Amino acid sequence: MKKFIVLMVIVGILFTVSTAYADTAVKKLGRGLSNVFFSPIEIGIGIRDIYRENGIAAATTWGVIDGFARFAGRAICGAYETVTFVLPPYNAIITNPEFLLGK
Repeated sequence: MKKFIVLMVIVGILFTVSTAYADTAVKKLGRGLSNVFFSPIEIGIGIRDIYRENGIAAATTWGVIDGFARFAGRAICGAYETVTFVLPPYNAIITNPEFLLGK
């Protein structure tokens, strides 16, 4: 029971701090979670982009490697932003696109 109370106090403090920076910290948290959950889509995007530029042979080799690199980068940046959402700076690490499925 004591662990639960301590956990709730910590969560309460985090939410209190995050609401003080509602426009920036919460956006950083949302961006981080979005990047973590939607990062596997980058594999397909990498394959598609290489296919459009260089054809099917390049897409099945280099496109897969490029897609996995994008996936790993977006997942790592998303995890970092999720963990550090209450700490400045609040600007995006990945800016093109900031949110993968956004416009």
